Amino acid sequence: MSREVTEAHYLHERSGLEAVLRAPVQDPTALRWVPGREELIVGTRAGELVSVDPVLGTRTIGEGLGDIANIDVHPDRQRYLAVSREGHFLVGTLRGEHLFSGRHPFVAGIEVTLADKHALIVGDEPDARMMLVVSLETGDVTARVRLPARVVATLDPEGGPCSAAPRRPGSA
Repeated sequence: MSREVTEAHYLHERSGLEAVLRAPVQDPTALRWVPGREELIVGTRAGELVSVDPVLGTRTIGEGLGDIANIDVHPDRQRYLAVSREGHFLVGTLRGEHLFSGRHPFVAGIEVTLADKHALIVGDEPDARMMLVVSLETGDVTARVRLPARVVATLDPEGGPCSAAPRRPGSA
């Protein structure tokens, strides 16, 4: 990629949208748009987390995680959760601070969700689909739940795993 696209001053010559549509990052594996900040977070095969800002250019906000499978950004637009295919997760700030990291047992199908005070990491183990609930305050895994087939993991308003019972016809 040309030098003018990877440096912040390229805006004098090119559209700022080009930096987001063609992120100047090697081997991207996961993407997350940060609404309100107009910023793209890119995870790479080499384990880097890169912030792509159409005005400020690119900067590395995390590294050393391994092949990144998925990323989510907290609704406060300050923190992120990145999960690698090698069994690691990292919570940090979009300014580049490392808050905490840990390990997960998933081999495929990794999904992540950040909520108020908790993070969900869902993935496939060799014999089951599982969900980990991680406290964003302490970094501890607070729950490990086996998920039935075709269940989408969500959190209730208090940050615990939802247990949605099927509705009966005629019930409110």
